This record gives sequence, structure tokens and C-alpha cells, in this order.
Amino acid sequence: MNTRKIILGWLLLTAGGVAGAEQLYRNEQAWMAGQIAECIAALGDVAAGQPDLAPTMMPGNDSAVTVVHRGAMVDLDLADGIWEPATWAPWATAVFPPASATGAAGALTAAREAAAELLDPRLPNLLAQHRAASALLNEQPTSADAHTRAALLLGVIALNDYAGHFHDDRRAINRMVAHLAIARALGADAADPAARLAEALRLTLCGLETRALAAAEQLGDDTPAGAWRALLKWRNTNDWRDGRAQAAAGPPALQYEYLRALTVAVDDDYAQDFAKEIALPEDATWCRAGRGWAFSQSALELEQNECATATLAFNYAPFLTGDADDWRWVRAYLQTPDGPPVSVDEPTGRLTVAVAGANFFANYHQRHLMEAYRRQHNFLDRSIAVREEADEFAADIARLPEEFFYQPFLARWIIRADDEHAAQRAVANQKCFVASNQHPELLTPRLWAALARNRAGKPFDPPVSLPDLGGWFTPEVPAGTAYDIGRRLADIGVGRGNALAWRQELRGMAPYNYAYLLHSVKLDNRHAYANLDPALLLAWMEPLTHYYNDAVHDLAWGYSMNPQKFEETINRMTEVTPDYYLDLGYYFSQKGPAEKAEKYYLLAYAKARNRIGVANKMGWLIRRLYDRGDKPKAREIAQYGAEIYSASGLANYARLLEREGEWAAALETWQRRDTRYYPGQTGGADACLMRMHAAAPKQAAQLGFDQLLARAFPQGLQKVTLRDFTAPPTDGVRFKTTNQALRQFGLDQGMVIVALDGWRTDNTQQYTLVRQMSEEERLDLIVWDGAAYRAKAGHVKGRMFGVKLENQRTDESAPAAMANE
Repeated sequence: MNTRKIILGWLLLTAGGVAGAEQLYRNEQAWMAGQIAECIAALGDVAAGQPDLAPTMMPGNDSAVTVVHRGAMVDLDLADGIWEPATWAPWATAVFPPASATGAAGALTAAREAAAELLDPRLPNLLAQHRAASALLNEQPTSADAHTRAALLLGVIALNDYAGHFHDDRRAINRMVAHLAIARALGADAADPAARLAEALRLTLCGLETRALAAAEQLGDDTPAGAWRALLKWRNTNDWRDGRAQAAAGPPALQYEYLRALTVAVDDDYAQDFAKEIALPEDATWCRAGRGWAFSQSALELEQNECATATLAFNYAPFLTGDADDWRWVRAYLQTPDGPPVSVDEPTGRLTVAVAGANFFANYHQRHLMEAYRRQHNFLDRSIAVREEADEFAADIARLPEEFFYQPFLARWIIRADDEHAAQRAVANQKCFVASNQHPELLTPRLWAALARNRAGKPFDPPVSLPDLGGWFTPEVPAGTAYDIGRRLADIGVGRGNALAWRQELRGMAPYNYAYLLHSVKLDNRHAYANLDPALLLAWMEPLTHYYNDAVHDLAWGYSMNPQKFEETINRMTEVTPDYYLDLGYYFSQKGPAEKAEKYYLLAYAKARNRIGVANKMGWLIRRLYDRGDKPKAREIAQYGAEIYSASGLANYARLLEREGEWAAALETWQRRDTRYYPGQTGGADACLMRMHAAAPKQAAQLGFDQLLARAFPQGLQKVTLRDFTAPPTDGVRFKTTNQALRQFGLDQGMVIVALDGWRTDNTQQYTLVRQMSEEERLDLIVWDGAAYRAKAGHVKGRMFGVKLENQRTDESAPAAMANE
């Protein structure tokens, strides 16, 4: 295969540029323009019957270029839209032979038939459509309708890119736009049903929701058009309310799209109810569209099977035997480099079109495979917290071929956020930096920004520097689009992304993009997500507050100072998503009345779908029932949480056992929690022994307290008073950071705790254990403030300030040198 190269006069060739393995581009928009221009030129070569010199593009500025090809010079203005076919039609006109036909036998019928056939987006059909569209273009390279058919296929592939953290449909859109520009140059009928569908798909992929919905309404009323109209409505709005029956009776694409809308706008459980109702087959498309990976242990296997299917389809292996050797063929396929849709048959010199060949699908499948690995690791490590299995799986990920561009990003993503893994993170980041600079065109803002964040999306402390690619994503949003604005502006964080006028313009283009609208609400809400103003929420996203759970949830908490409005708003969601009873329970547990909190927590216990979430959040209800005398119900709920085996469920049950004086059973429960969720640590069991020592010292001694004492308090538990401290401290616990809660207590960063509740605390381990001896919220501290020792006392919720602590002594003998309090 001979990969054509485009020579761009606007490439950045200086030493300070972003270096790619084969080419150098100044920024993302230049790369997009290069891909589109190269694709059009390559297809024009097929129409001409022979390759010509690669086109030359010379910049006027970031949004204007001049194209030179076949003796013609064409000026292009990208400002109206990098992905607008009209932008590229003059270039296509110059590239294609002047005597090209505007239509050809059979192509129009084939394009219209493809619109119906593509309502099945599963891989076997996509590959069949690829073969048919490629054959048609090789036979009729100057048929506008043949190019429309190719554009439809690429649009459907892009629409079904569900690679999650590795999502990237830009290549598909680039190729789609090239075909649409050629079709336009060859005289395509814009009113033809296939052309209308292609345009509605393009607008949808560009994030131009308002225009896409208007285009979808023009599709007509026949069966395929009606299905596409509903599908595009769900994709652009996620408004699932009136579509269940139509989706259930519809073709696969309609079912997958409705499943996706339910997953996004409601929740996984409600979506999977629909999948079960219609007996949707468990395949890779199901796993991607509806987060089926959360319900299927075979999700990774399904992705691997897809890769094997594509490997066979693209003739990378004569057969697959099921042996381990098969991986060499899949590996070879997945490493296929990106390239144009035209290749040269070396023996004959004949040019051949492959609309979505191996050099296109390999990237698609590599990204989906990486996402399947990431999700499986997340399931093991966080959802069910089987950390040993997660670590074994991480070792498998580390053995994936490093030649895969996305493998370093996958390996980096799964590293834990704690200080223990800082060095491992730094090594992984360096590999990602190298890959990013070699191939920035394969990088998305999400991958780039994630290098500086932990798995919860929070920046590392201290911050991690990023490769200098901020200028690569210029402009932040591709010209003339609202593409991926829900993430790009937040991830890139440069340029005019916060300007009100531009944000309002984008809202006009994409009025249903929840993530982007929330970003704008936050900016108008003094750059804060906390205490969102309901008026701002309604001004930006009022339509979504009728069906989009996250928007309704945001609005409810915006009414947090108005119990009646809060309750009314949350209850909009509880019929469909009873898990939100947990919000109501929590809200009234904080604000009262307690009777309402109990009512809603009991409803959550009875009805909520996420049983791990229920087990985790029943602590208040268990205490409430126990305190008011309903001990059997309290024990039932606590035991249920322990059976679920969540960390908080086990802890809630252990605490109830402690209240009942069942110390041995309580200690055993804490040990089970520590073993499952905190391997190598004994924090829960140690804290239980400390409380046991205070309540039942003889039993504590029998169950291991003396061993804990020898390990954590070599000098024994020492009772002290303020008079016992005179010289500046050599031991103690220093506040490494500060916050409002700490300052309100009369403390601040740098001060050193030397005693808590009358017990000496020489290091963070001792302080943590003494703090856990009691559940009273009162803290009695002795603190060195830099000049003198002072006694400080008061109440702190949970007996924690929420700051970072470190040992005053920094020699190697001091255990637990750092802790998050």
C-alpha cells in the first residue's frame, strides 16, 4: 500500500513545533484541513485515472488557505466551517476532471437503499456497506450519488463511535466532508432523501443541534426516514420521553440510540430495563451504546471478538484458530497507520478506493479496545473493589503492545491517585508526552487534559505539567461548529471559551448540550458548581429540566434553601429513578425534619436500583432507627449492607455491632472490610480496638489491643495536659494545608497537634487512632502555634477538618509520614 503524502506550505517546520512521525502541522485545524484536502485529491486521482503531484496548501491566516493543484489555484475560506461541504466544493471542482458525470446508473438507488440498510450499525453490516460503497466508487468515481453513499457510511460509523475516554470521530467526519464536497461539486441533488440524511448526520456530528433537528424534520415520512428522524432527535436532545414504543419496534440503530439516550439522560438501570424488555442481543454495540459493560462480564471479550472479525475482513490472517497466536494478526491489524482512502496496487499501478478500510477502522477498533480495558479495570478496582484482581488486570494492560498509540494513555489512566504511585505516574506521563508530541493528530483534548488529573477528574497536588499542546487545539472549537463543546472548552481552558457573547452563540447552536450548558451556568455562577442559582439553570437549560436527570438534580440542589421546591423537584425523578430517594433522605437528614429523612431513606432501601449505593448510604437511617428503638429494622438494614459487601455497608454493620457490645463480631467485620477494600492496611480494625479499649479493655486485650499498642504506641498511651509541654515540639502532627473549617476552629496551616482528647499524639498514625477512639464530635486539642502551646476545643463534624496532615518529625523512624484527614 502506497500512502500518499500531502505537502502543506503552512506546516510548522521550526524546532519549536509539534512534531509528528510523518508530518508537521501547526495546529489541529491545519491537520483537519490537510486530511480533507488529501482525501479529495486522492479521490480525484481515481477519477482522473492516475495519481498526480500531491496538492500544496499555503496559508493566508488560520482561517484562509490557497490550494494549488493540477495547474489551478483555489482560495478557501475556512471561517464559515472547516466541516462545511461548501467550504471544500471549489477545491473538489478543481481536482475532479471537468467532464465528470453528475449521475450514474444505479448509484442513486444504491445511496437511497444504503440509508435504510445503515439502520443496522453493527460491524458485519458496516463492513458489508464499506465493500459495497467502495466497489461503487471504484466503478463510478465521478458519481455524486456514489460519494453521498460513502458519506452516509462514514457518518454512521462516526455516530456509533462509543469509545468513551478514547472517543475520536474526527477522521470519520473529515472523510465524510470530503465525499460531501465532491458530491456537491459533481452536482448532487440536495433535495434527494439520501443527501438530506447525509446533511442531517453531518450537522449532528458537528454538534450543531438546532440545524440538525431542522434538517431531520425534512427527511420525510417513509419508514427509513421516520426512523432516522427519531434517531437524530434522540442523539441531539436525549429527550427519551415519547420514544419507547417506536424504538422497541424499530430497527437496530433506533434501539441502540434510544438505549444510549436513556443511559445519558436517565441512568444505566433504566436503560438496561429497556434492553431486557426488547431482548437486545449482548454484543459489542450493545455494550458501547448503553454502557452494557457495567452489566456484562464479557464486554472486553466482545470487543476482542470485533477486532478479530475486522482482522479477518481486512485479510490480515488467512484464518483464526482460537490459539494465542491469533493475537499477532490482530496486533498487526490494530497497528495499521492512518491513511487516505486510496491506495495503489503495486503490480498494476491501479488506484483503488477503500471508503473505510483497514487504515480507517484500525484506529476505531484500537480506541474501543482500550476503552473496554479501561472500563473493566474500573469495574474491578472501583465498582466492586477487588483490588488484587484489578492489579493483576493492570499487569495485563502493561503487557499490551507499546506500539499501540493509546496504550500509554490507558496505562496512565488506571494508575491510582495516591502518593504511593506518584513515581509510576511520572513514568507513564512521560510516555504519554512522547506519544503526544509524535502524533498530536491522534490526541484529543480529553486525553491531553487527563494527564494532569486523577481518575476522579481532579488536578494532582502538586500539579503535573502538560506537554505544550495548548496551542495545538486552536481554535478551541473547530471553525463553524459546536463540536464536542461539552468537554473541549473545559479541557483546553484557553482562548475565548468563557466570553459570554460566544457562549450564548454556542448555546444557540447546541441548546441541548448538558455538559456545555452546565459549564456556562458555573461561569455565570461566579465560577462555582456549588449553590447553583436556579434562575441561571433555568435560563440556560430549562428544556432539559423536564427529562434529563442530571439537569433536574442540579436544579433541585439549586433550591437547597427551599425545602418544598427541593422536594418537589427531586420527586420528578424518583418514579423513573428511585435512587434519588437517597438525595431526599440526605437532604432532610441535614435540614430536618428527621421524620422525612427516615421516610425517604426507607423508600430508597425498598426501591432504589443501585444496591451498592443503598448499602453505602444507610448509616444515618441505621442510627436513627436504633436510637428511636426500632433495633430489629436497624439490624436488618445494617446486615443487608454487610451482605452487599460494600465498604460502607460493612462499616455500618460493624458500628451497629459495636453499639450492641458485640465486639468480637464487630472486629471481624472491620477486618473483612480492611482485607477487601484496603489490602495491607488495618485502619478499621485498629480503630475498633481503640474504641473497644475505651469500652471493654479486658476484651480488647484478648482480641489484639496490646499488639496494636506495641506497634503504634511504643511508649504506651500517654495521658497529658497543657502543662506537660514546654519546649517547641520535635514530634506531633503538622497541618500541611488549611481550609475554612480549620480556621474557624482557631487553627491554621503549619500549627502542630501534640495531643488529642488528653492523649499524646506523636505522629499521624497515633493521631488518627486516638481520633477514632470516640464518635463524639468534640475535639480537645493541644497545639503548638509557632510561639506557644495552646488548648483548643470545639465541635467538628465527623471529627475531621478535611485537610492534609504530616509528621512534625521527618526522620525515617516516624511512621505514616503523610495523611489526608
